Amino acid sequence: MGGRAAAAALSLFVALGCDAHQPGPAEIWCDGFCLAANRCLHSATVAEECHGDCVRGRPGLEMLSATGASLMGACLAVVDCVVFLSDEAWDANVQTCWEQAERVSEPSQEVRDFCAGYSDAWFECGYWLPTGECEGRFALWADEVLEQLVNCMSRDTCDELDSCVAGVFGT
Repeated sequence: MGGRAAAAALSLFVALGCDAHQPGPAEIWCDGFCLAANRCLHSATVAEECHGDCVRGRPGLEMLSATGASLMGACLAVVDCVVFLSDEAWDANVQTCWEQAERVSEPSQEVRDFCAGYSDAWFECGYWLPTGECEGRFALWADEVLEQLVNCMSRDTCDELDSCVAGVFGT
């Protein structure tokens, strides 16, 4: 193969490689979870099936932003193995990881813009949600979630707003 043909082939390979699969939020979160599970549970079944089972069993993780999933996954990867002994310990650890992720996340401009309106909407309903707290909380969610919440803000009453937000999060 000549120099030009080799360069063209390499360019095509590099271009195709740039379109390689980018992991979604569920895959990122499950990477961290499975690192801990493999470290703590020492089971061949866990090692072989953890990631696929995790992604399939937690469809709600797609609601996270890649940043939120990454922060959560990193926290989960280093959990103390006792969290696998009870649901209560697991739930408490996930909550701790979530709160830590909220504190260290950097909100995008989209999140900042969203929170300016979202905080105002709740203030009009008699609730106080500081913009900074909103930014930390919602920096962890995917843009599609924010879009659904923007639609909620157009509701006519506070009860409709509350109901719409609960519907977005399935609560």
